[in-house]
Amino acid sequence: KVANLMNSLADVAEKKKEQRAELASRSGHGDLQDSFVTKGIFAMGMQLPDVIDHDGVVDMLKRMVRDGERIHLDSFKRIIDEAMPVLAAEPNIQLIENDRRVVVIGDLHGSIADLLLCFEAAGYPGDDVDYVFNG
Repeated sequence: KVANLMNSLADVAEKKKEQRAELASRSGHGDLQDSFVTKGIFAMGMQLPDVIDHDGVVDMLKRMVRDGERIHLDSFKRIIDEAMPVLAAEPNIQLIENDRRVVVIGDLHGSIADLLLCFEAAGYPGDDVDYVFNG
């Protein structure tokens, strides 16, 4: 029975590999992630506004939690593209002024709902509160 199970699992893995290769070749993309995601759920997600500001980000977070909306792949790529140079310019160690409030957050495991709860309980990042994320 164990041998049959192992053979079945090997067959499933081989079929998945063939399906991925076929999908990548039909899409014209060598990168499977791009070809899969652009045709999947992220192709119908929220678009970012032209100007990204605090209120817009909070609204998007709330829509993601309340309505289960997702971010469109193009918007996700834009967030990454705009964040990378900002984050790269920041030093690895941040000195925090004594009079500022610091909130330390444990590992959220990717939960946008938990992130939003933390922000609503302790305040949104900004001039009066700094956040340290562990994990």
